[in-house]
Amino acid sequence: MNLSSWPQCRLLFTVISGLIADSLIGCSGMVKNDRRREAWALDASVVQNEDLFWFVMNKFSSVFGSDVMSAQAVTLYNDPGARCPMNVLDPASIRLAMPSGMNFWSQFVYQLSHELTHYAIRQRNQAGGIGVRWFEETICEAMALWGLRVVCDDWRRSPYFDRPIYQFQMRKYLEDELRDNASGDLTPFHDVSSIDELVELDRLAEGEPGDPLGAMHQRDRRARERVALYDLLMRRRSDIKVLLDYTRHIQPVPSGARDPLFIDFVEWQRNDVAHQDFIRELGGIMELPGLTVDSSEV
Repeated sequence: MNLSSWPQCRLLFTVISGLIADSLIGCSGMVKNDRRREAWALDASVVQNEDLFWFVMNKFSSVFGSDVMSAQAVTLYNDPGARCPMNVLDPASIRLAMPSGMNFWSQFVYQLSHELTHYAIRQRNQAGGIGVRWFEETICEAMALWGLRVVCDDWRRSPYFDRPIYQFQMRKYLEDELRDNASGDLTPFHDVSSIDELVELDRLAEGEPGDPLGAMHQRDRRARERVALYDLLMRRRSDIKVLLDYTRHIQPVPSGARDPLFIDFVEWQRNDVAHQDFIRELGGIMELPGLTVDSSEV
C-alpha cells in the first residue's frame, strides 16, 4: 500500500463509519423501549418490511409526535386483493393493498404514509369521529407524497442505505406522481358553487362504493390541490402538526336532510395565531371560494 494514500483511505473509512452509525440511529434508535412498539403490531403479511415501516414511522413521529403515533393500538396488515388501502376502525387496523410479496417499496411507503396520516388525525379528532372527507383525503394524499420525499432525502439513514437503486426507484416514483398530479386540469374545490355540489364533492371523496376506479377518478380531480399542498408541507415542515386540529374548525352548511361540512379557515386563523401564515396558505389551497355561506346560519 502506498503510504501517501493513507490519509485519503482514513478519511474514506471515517465517512463510511459515520454513515453506518447514522443508519443505525435512524433505523432503530428512536424505537427501542418506546410506546409505539407496544401500540403497533405488524401482521405476518407485512413483517418482512418491518425495518422500512419503522423508518417511515420515525418520519411521521417527528412531525406529529410519538405520543400521537402511539395513542391507539393498531395492527398493520396487507391484503393483495383489496382495491385500496384503508383505516379500519373495529378492530383497529390499517390495511394496505399491495401486490403479493411486499417488494414494491415505493408503493409501501406511499400507501403507509397516507394511512398513517389518517391514523394521526383520528387520534386528535375533536368532532366525535366526524371528518370532512374531501379535505382529509387531500391532506393524506399530499402527506403520501411528503412521505416519499423525506424517505428519499434521508436514505443514507435508512436500513437499506447500501442499496441506492431503491432510493433511485422511489424518487422516480415520486417524480412521476408529481408530474401526473401537476397536469390535472380540474379544481373541484374552487369549482364548488352550490350546496348540492358540496354534498357531491364529499360523497365522492373516496369514490363510489364498489367502484374500484371511482376513488382514482376523484383522486385525479384533486391533483392541483394535492401538489400545492405538498409544496406547502415541504416548505413548512414545522407546521405540519397543525393539520391534526382541522376537526376543531368543522362547520355544517345548513341544507336540510344532510348538512355538508366545510372548514372555517377564518376561525382557525383567529384561534391559532402562532400558525396563522400556514393556515392562511392552507385555506388558499383548500377553501371553497365559490360557495357563499351565511355565517349567521352556521
